[in-house]
Amino acid sequence: MSKKEIINSNECIAYASVLGGLQIHHIDDDTVYCVSGAWCSKKSFHKVKIYYDNDVPYIKIKGLKISFDEMIRC
Repeated sequence: MSKKEIINSNECIAYASVLGGLQIHHIDDDTVYCVSGAWCSKKSFHKVKIYYDNDVPYIKIKGLKISFDEMIRC
C-alpha cells in the first residue's frame, strides 16, 4: 500500500496545530504516517521516522521538529 492509501484508510489519532494542521493517522513500529496541510487546500502525505530525545519521541517534517508532547490525541 502507498502512504496515501494507508493514511486514507485509517482515522486520525492525533493532531498538532503546525504546518497548516498536522494529522497522525497510523503508527507502525518506528514509522508515522501523517498528513500536513490537513486544514488547508494543499495536503502533503508523509511517512517519517520516529526519533527520541531524552525518551521523548518526535518526528521531523520539512525541517521542523514536532514532539509527541505537543500533539493532541483525537
